[in-house]
Amino acid sequence: NHALSTGVREAQGDWLLFIDSDTRHQADNLSILMEYTRREGADMVSLLPRMRNRSFWERVVQPLASILLMLKFPIDRVNDDSHPETAFANGQYILIRRGVYESIGGHAAVREKFVEDIHLARLVRSRGYRVRVAMARGISSTRMYSSLGTLVRGWSRILYAAYDHSSARLAALLAGLVAFSLTGYGVLAGTLAAWWHGHPSLFVSTLFGMSLAHLALQKSVMVRAYALSGNKRRYVAFYLVAIAIMFWVLASALRKCFTHRLVWRGTEYQRLEDPPPVILPLPAPVLSSAVEAPLKRSA
Repeated sequence: NHALSTGVREAQGDWLLFIDSDTRHQADNLSILMEYTRREGADMVSLLPRMRNRSFWERVVQPLASILLMLKFPIDRVNDDSHPETAFANGQYILIRRGVYESIGGHAAVREKFVEDIHLARLVRSRGYRVRVAMARGISSTRMYSSLGTLVRGWSRILYAAYDHSSARLAALLAGLVAFSLTGYGVLAGTLAAWWHGHPSLFVSTLFGMSLAHLALQKSVMVRAYALSGNKRRYVAFYLVAIAIMFWVLASALRKCFTHRLVWRGTEYQRLEDPPPVILPLPAPVLSSAVEAPLKRSA
């Protein structure tokens, strides 16, 4: 945050662009983004770059991890101005009006947060400004994590903060993952065992059919998710591996709820009680219209 604040003081323009050093961008990405921003009448825009997954772990786990994050921030509400609680931003790429940034106190206003980008978006929208998020697979890309260890630490930090440090919410997320991912296998195994031991019945046959339907639906959803993340569909075959890793991630996030300790890039942080809300003058008019328009590259 100190580096960002220093950069803001040196910047001269009416718009501020924050990007991570590990992102790559097409030469015309900013002109495309500005056109989208003007069209939407947005005060803050954040892009979701295409993920450059290189290792086996990235290709297997990243799509599922992204889904768990988007469950907290449904795409139909992220760009809905009437839902401040689902405001979202990706710190890898944020464009914001300088006047808006300064009026909400900048990054200093969220300096106590572990995942400041999401809280910055919430603060901007809560003040009545317009926040937009768009896919940017054609113009920007990033590689989030290069090893399994950094992937687990990174996603546990993200989910811990995104789910508001709540053990109940993270436990519910874990239960939902089990229900969606493993119940089909459990029921299938149970019905096969019943047949093996000579206990066929209409009920067992019905459960068998339902388990197959469940697994077919699960695979169709995950094939789509892996394709959208830029991965080859064959990595869906390792979906159970992804589930095991995400159990590890969620267990780590749950542990943080009780220890309130987080280690990131060699530095240990201790979560304190949330500071009082920042109250600043000159609020912008509240915008209630919901606009959802995809970011399209100009022909």
